[in-house]
Amino acid sequence: MTTHSLASGRAISGRRVGVSFLTSIVAAAIVGTISYYALQVTVANSLGPALPQLVTLGVYLTLLFVFCYFFRPAKPISHRPDLHRY
Repeated sequence: MTTHSLASGRAISGRRVGVSFLTSIVAAAIVGTISYYALQVTVANSLGPALPQLVTLGVYLTLLFVFCYFFRPAKPISHRPDLHRY
């Protein structure tokens, strides 16, 4: 089963979606673990309750970057033909 992206018209396979989810989960788990222990060792007393929020921010940014990498457009947007020309 394939789905179509509205932006590019390319078919996106289920395998590609699955690989992107698996990669993003693994990357986020690694970033979350490393950032938690690194911040805990270095500045735990001064951060207080902000420590889990910073770790969560790092995890969400990792998820965002991995998804943006997997589903980036084939050509840069500036090189696409203008579809709204009159």
